[in-house]
Amino acid sequence: MSGLEGGLERSASDVHHTLCALVSTNAATQPAWADYAALLLSAETAAFFEARLPDAKAAAVVDGESNAKPAVEEEEAEAQRRRR
Repeated sequence: MSGLEGGLERSASDVHHTLCALVSTNAATQPAWADYAALLLSAETAAFFEARLPDAKAAAVVDGESNAKPAVEEEEAEAQRRRR
C-alpha cells in the first residue's frame, strides 16, 4: 500500500486523526479498546503526538496553535460519552 487515498497523500496528522477515530469507535463497544482509548486520547498523549508530528508543528506555527489537539479532545469526549 502506497499511503495514498483517492490520489492524495495523507499527512502524519491525518493518519493519527484516523487512528484516533478508529480507537474511539471501537472503544464504544469493546472494553480493551476503551482502555486503550483512555491512554491514546489523553491530553498528555495528544501533546506528545502534537509535539512530534511535523505537520502539527507547522500548523502550530502558522495558526498559533495546532488543529490536532481539539479533534483529539472531541474524540476523547465522544468515547467517554459512549462508555456511559
